[in-house]
Amino acid sequence: YYETLLPLLPDEKDKAQIYLKHGHVMSLVGSWDNAEDDYRAALELAKGEKLLTARAQHALGRLDNNRGDYTSALDWLAQAKESLTDINDPTLLAQIVITTGMVLVRRGEYAQAQQPLQEGLALAQQAGDKYFMAEALNNLGLLANLQSDLTTARQLYEECLNLRREIGDK
Repeated sequence: YYETLLPLLPDEKDKAQIYLKHGHVMSLVGSWDNAEDDYRAALELAKGEKLLTARAQHALGRLDNNRGDYTSALDWLAQAKESLTDINDPTLLAQIVITTGMVLVRRGEYAQAQQPLQEGLALAQQAGDKYFMAEALNNLGLLANLQSDLTTARQLYEECLNLRREIGDK
């Protein structure tokens, strides 16, 4: 449906949004090359629209993280964070820094991962976004678990579970 919709949209920003959504679907089904094409098309169409640019850069960072290209992922995520300069969107910023923390976890850089995950949690709390608060808590729990701090991991996982139940996320 997204592919059918794209040629019907005259506005480039609307097209960019659809490319991001289509890219997300392509990423979920493992069609990573197609997802990358969509995210790059969205980035091209964003043309200076900082929020849309940051979303496309974040999507490319997540994709590269999934591919195991951590250096590229961190580059995209840093660009996404920079694109949000002067824009007050704590939820998107929370997503970007949480993803950054997870890239560092996947690289085995546990000490460096703590700060962005904590920052992401604080931003999600500031935004009142319980979904991303739970994401941050889950990832902090994973980090504690990987460092053999099982007591802290359990506490964080339980906090995450309570939030997930609260928002009805099964």
